[in-house]
Amino acid sequence: MLPIFNEYIEFLKNNNINVGLEEGYFWLDRQIIKAYDANGELQKIARIFIDDKLNMTYKIYNHKKEIRVVSWQNIIEKKLKHLQQIEKESLELIKSSLSKYNQHKPFILTSGGKDSTIITHLVR
Repeated sequence: MLPIFNEYIEFLKNNNINVGLEEGYFWLDRQIIKAYDANGELQKIARIFIDDKLNMTYKIYNHKKEIRVVSWQNIIEKKLKHLQQIEKESLELIKSSLSKYNQHKPFILTSGGKDSTIITHLVR
């Protein structure tokens, strides 16, 4: 999942797709726009379709009741203990591996994606 920034929102608007997005609240996952609700559950908001001629259309997902989306910051605060725990476990694994292979210089293969960026940050 990638956070949706203003540049992508403008790109969608320029392609006649305006689904009421605001930076800091929405995510993109395989062309599905998602958001967390007040209960911390991930909800599908809309789906972007791109045809062979690069024409873009979209579909809004219908929900039984209105969804109150919460900000990225709110989700971080709700999941902070879990995030801190997995960071601690990751650092322990990295330290153990670096210690075990201390005769080698660490190399980090990176794709530039969020997972690779986090690994690079933790190893440094």
